[in-house]
Amino acid sequence: MPSSEDFGFASLCCGLVGLYLMHAVYNLYFHPLRSFPGPIYGKVTGFWYISKIIQGNSFLVIKRLHDQYGDVVRIAPNELSYNTAEAWKSIYGRNIQLHGEDKASATGNRLLKDTLLYGAGFEGADTVVNAEGTFYAPQRRALAYAFTRKSLMTKEDLLTHYTDRAIANLTIQISAADTVDVGPMFANAIFDFNCKFVADRDIGASNPHGKVHPSVHYFDNILRFAYIPISLRRIPMIAYIQDTLQPFISGGLLHHQVVGPLIQNRLENGGSETDIISYMERHPKEGDTGKSQILNNAAIFIAAGTGTTVAWLCASVYYILSNPDVKSKLYAEIRNAASKTSDLNLDVVNSMKYLKAVTDESIRIFPPIVATLTRVVPRGGLRAEKVHRSRIRKAGIDELETLPSAPFLGIRHGVGSGIP
Repeated sequence: MPSSEDFGFASLCCGLVGLYLMHAVYNLYFHPLRSFPGPIYGKVTGFWYISKIIQGNSFLVIKRLHDQYGDVVRIAPNELSYNTAEAWKSIYGRNIQLHGEDKASATGNRLLKDTLLYGAGFEGADTVVNAEGTFYAPQRRALAYAFTRKSLMTKEDLLTHYTDRAIANLTIQISAADTVDVGPMFANAIFDFNCKFVADRDIGASNPHGKVHPSVHYFDNILRFAYIPISLRRIPMIAYIQDTLQPFISGGLLHHQVVGPLIQNRLENGGSETDIISYMERHPKEGDTGKSQILNNAAIFIAAGTGTTVAWLCASVYYILSNPDVKSKLYAEIRNAASKTSDLNLDVVNSMKYLKAVTDESIRIFPPIVATLTRVVPRGGLRAEKVHRSRIRKAGIDELETLPSAPFLGIRHGVGSGIP
C-alpha cells in the first residue's frame, strides 16, 4: 500500500503535468498570438526555441520556418518572427507614437528594449546599450561628439599606425608559414585600436606570432556564450535566480584582464582630449555619467569589436578570395585610387564605392550577430502598421537576420503565465 508521502508526491507530479497541459491548451487556443502561423511545438512551449538558441542554429531553423509559413511565424508561445523590411521600420523605428501619430516621441522608440536581453548588468548603471528614452538620449549625444567627421579624422594616424603594425606582423607570419590565420591579426589590431581610441592606452596586443591576446580571448568567450544564460532567462525561475545574483556576478564582468585597470588608470591619470572617455567626462550633465557609467560604457566600446567586427572582416576576406572576379575589380579600384600605400587615407577609402559594396555584401551574407535583439510592446498593445493586421497586446523583437535568400527578424510576445 503506497505511503502518504508517495501519494503526495504523485499528486504533486499530476498537478504539475495538469498545469502544463492547461498552459499548452491556452497557448494553442486562447493566447493573443494564437492566429499566427507556426509549428505546434513552437506554439506550445518555449523550450524548443531556447534549445535552438543554445545549439547556435536558431537562425537556420527560423529561416526554414519562414520558407514554410511565410513572412510571419510564431516561433514560441510569446514570440513572432518577421522577415519584411516594413516590419523592421515598425519594430525598430524611432520617434513613433503608439496609435499611428506622426508626432515625435520624447521617449524614443515605440518598442522598448526587452529586459531579458538588455537588462542592466554592469554594477546597476544604465549604459548606452541598455538605457532607454531620457536615460539613453543624453548618453548618445555625449558620445556622438566622438564620432563626428572632425573627431574621426584626428584618429586617422592612429588607425594607420595599427593597420601598419598588423600588416608588418602578418608579413612575418607569412614568411614563416604557408598558411596563416588572419583572425588573431584582426582581433589583436582592433583591440589595440579600441583601447587607444577609448582610453588612450596601448596594450600591445598585436604580435608576430599569430597568438590571440588573453583579453581578446576572454571577451570572445563572453560574447560567444552570453546567449546561453540570456536565453535561459525566458524561464521565470532562472530569470529570478539570475536577477538575485546579478549584483554579485555581473559587476565588472567586462572589467577583467587588462581592461578594468586600463580604464581606471585613464580615469585617475588622464589621457587624450579626443578619446571616448574624454567626451563622457566633458558632458557629465548631459549624460548623467557617474563613474560606474563611464567604466561600463568604456568597457563596452573596447570589447565591442572583438567578435563581431573580426567575424565580418574574416568573412569579407574569405568571400573576396573565393570570387576572383570580385577580387580583380576590388584590386583595380584600390590601385586606381592610390598609387602607393601612403596615398591611402579615410577620404580615399570612403570614396571607394565597390569596396563598400563588397563589405556590405559580406555582412549581408555572413551577419556577425545571428541571434535576436528583442523589443517589448507596451501595455495596451499597438497596431504594427505594414507588418500585420492583427492587434498585438504586448511583444518584443528579434534581430534582423540577413541570409543570402531572405532577411528575417522576429517579435517576442510577453503575455501569459510564467511557464515557457
